[in-house]
Amino acid sequence: MPIFAARRPSRVRSSGSASSRGRARADRRRFRSNPHGGGAAGVLRGRFRRGRPHAGDPQVEREGRRYSDKIHTGRSRNEQVSLDTRLWLRDECDRARGLLAGLLRALLDLAGRYPDAVIPGYTHMRRAQAVLWPHYLLAYFEMFARDFERFGEARRRANVLPLGSGALAGSGFPFDREAMARDLDFDSITRNSMDVSGDRDFALDFVYAATVTMVHLSRLAEDWILYSSEEFGWLELGDGVTSGSS
Repeated sequence: MPIFAARRPSRVRSSGSASSRGRARADRRRFRSNPHGGGAAGVLRGRFRRGRPHAGDPQVEREGRRYSDKIHTGRSRNEQVSLDTRLWLRDECDRARGLLAGLLRALLDLAGRYPDAVIPGYTHMRRAQAVLWPHYLLAYFEMFARDFERFGEARRRANVLPLGSGALAGSGFPFDREAMARDLDFDSITRNSMDVSGDRDFALDFVYAATVTMVHLSRLAEDWILYSSEEFGWLELGDGVTSGSS
């Protein structure tokens, strides 16, 4: 049994005139003959004989109003919400990875400035062993490198196209899901329409990656707040990253 069972859409009675129904049938035939260049945009291009349509043209406004309601043909809110969330998460994962890459470079640069500096290593807030400054910084490098990888995994799981799933059991329209995935830069398509309607695992993957990253950032910040205090006093923070207490 196919996952996305195709079925003929039920016939809907129209209250329009015979000529308007005739135009609608012609539009459907035009769409079927050129599905990838079709849709409302393709139909509009076919109706403009004077040249390329442009904003402000009265004909653009008339035809735009007529076809705007067809933009959501064959789609459901379930899959559209999933699609929009995946598109947003994909961009946010890329942005987070870009910021982390900058942080990783900064840690390497700071470690390289003082390769022989020796600092105290602490356990339970007491000095335990002497360690090298680069060794301390590279511990955080490892943490943020894992965070970088986690956002990559979250992006991979989010970058799957859900369109074509419909509200629950697929769509009655003959969509080329692989073509849509290529157009929107998705790596693959979802395999089960019922799973799509309730799946938000990919969002939780992002939340987890972001949470762990913030824990690591908070840990680094707290280290430097303590080490720059009067009780420790061996680290000095610049004015650009400090402020008064009130």
